[in-house]
Amino acid sequence: MIFWRVKRRIIAEVAEIIAPIRHKFYRMKVINKNVSIISQNCLGGVISHDLGLRFLSPTVNLYMTSSDFMLFVENLRLFKDADMRFIQSDRNYPVAECFLGEKKITIYFVHYHSCEEAQKKWRERYTRINYENVRVVMTDRDGLTEDILDRFEKLPYKKILFSAKILDMKDTIFVKEFSGKEQVGDLISFSTLFGKRVYEKFNIVKWIND
Repeated sequence: MIFWRVKRRIIAEVAEIIAPIRHKFYRMKVINKNVSIISQNCLGGVISHDLGLRFLSPTVNLYMTSSDFMLFVENLRLFKDADMRFIQSDRNYPVAECFLGEKKITIYFVHYHSCEEAQKKWRERYTRINYENVRVVMTDRDGLTEDILDRFEKLPYKKILFSAKILDMKDTIFVKEFSGKEQVGDLISFSTLFGKRVYEKFNIVKWIND
């Protein structure tokens, strides 16, 4: 146990030094720079940061459950004007509910310090969405079901779903590091000394450029 902890710490420390060099190379290869990455969790923001892309999406530094995220993406244009109400919770970060008629989603603003900051960034980045150039990033975390997978397949956007299981459907990536688990773990952690994150086993630059 101690050996693996030490190994992971060494990998993380060395990778933190090398990663910026890798990402500088990747940034030179990105052609599609005006892309909006709509992500279920923090992964989309990290991808944008790694590739030097502007945040043209409100889904940065936050997460939603699978069911709420699917409802959000299915109504992406409409949720822009949804009524946002912050609620009391036992979390140490802001949590808000967004209402679109009878439809409601809950947003967990994990990396925000105040409700004011969270709402300001959400509204500001929402106006930047390029609806003609959307990429959807999802994982099998937080309540993924067969029904949600069916709806995921029908989304009119280019999309990808990272899973700990081999799924018999297109637009999914099996992450072998989490094989045998119920869901994927930390996709943004470094998996090698060369500054490669777990999600980078997938050619994300090609996916964005195509």
